Amino acid sequence: SLVTGPDGQQYEVYLVKTPRVATKHMAWTAGGRIFVNYSQLMESGAMYKYLVDNEQKAAMLKEMGVTPAQFMQIFGSTKSKKGVYEFLIQHEMSHNRNNDSAVYPRIADTGRLDLMHPDAIAIEMRATLDGMSDGQKAMLAKMLKKNKQVAKAAAVSARREDEQRAKMAADLKAGRIT
Repeated sequence: SLVTGPDGQQYEVYLVKTPRVATKHMAWTAGGRIFVNYSQLMESGAMYKYLVDNEQKAAMLKEMGVTPAQFMQIFGSTKSKKGVYEFLIQHEMSHNRNNDSAVYPRIADTGRLDLMHPDAIAIEMRATLDGMSDGQKAMLAKMLKKNKQVAKAAAVSARREDEQRAKMAADLKAGRIT
């Protein structure tokens, strides 16, 4: 089917029921066309599993400051397959618009994509943010704010525990407690 991107460009989108080449990807881009792995999309929990099992996606989410479970919340309580499908298409459109295949880091010896290179993680993060609706981005911003607050509270708590341990050690050493 044809889908119009935010840039007004039309993209051909194909639902691939049985990929010719075994792939763990949820979606990919080739020749300006977007392919969505339909069988994987329909599998319950596949997107979450993909985020956890894919080393690059896990590193990207960590860099973003969210867990895979938190990220899945942007798709709603039902983890809507339609929402995931729309996200995947927008994500792949971002790769096309930004000509990522030409700038993606490669391993010098083999020429293969260097998926764990910091620039590759940054490209995936940008495509992920581009793939989100404004409402999803707002949810992500709330999560990040909450995560920072939780991290700050945990740091304060850890510092207090350290101070208490140090005080107890000093009291033991001074003989004030036995």
